[in-house]
Amino acid sequence: MATDSGDRATFESVDWSAVDRGRRLPAARTLAFLAAVGLLLAAFAYDYLVADGPLAAGWSPTPLDWLSLVGVAAFACYVVVPLARNRQLTRRYWRQLRQDRLAVASLGWLVFSSSSRWSGR
Repeated sequence: MATDSGDRATFESVDWSAVDRGRRLPAARTLAFLAAVGLLLAAFAYDYLVADGPLAAGWSPTPLDWLSLVGVAAFACYVVVPLARNRQLTRRYWRQLRQDRLAVASLGWLVFSSSSRWSGR
């Protein structure tokens, strides 16, 4: 509990009636993620309710494929785009990654295993 004794931290009272209640839109990356999920839901509904054969180019996605695509959308919106916008942060993370051999090996494994999955090996 916070008290008013000398060196202890205290909580500040907030006048909630004075706080601006203006409507704020979600961040652009959140809107992009929601749009991507909406598109995936529409494609999922089309695949399971309308399409009889493969969805596109002989690809017949499984439920795990749909879930993986949602994960890819989240990764793109919340990791790739922020790192692409902030080059200084990207360089800092890359320097830290290069110093950790286990992290480099893990990254290599992820890249290799995902590339072999998509190439059909």
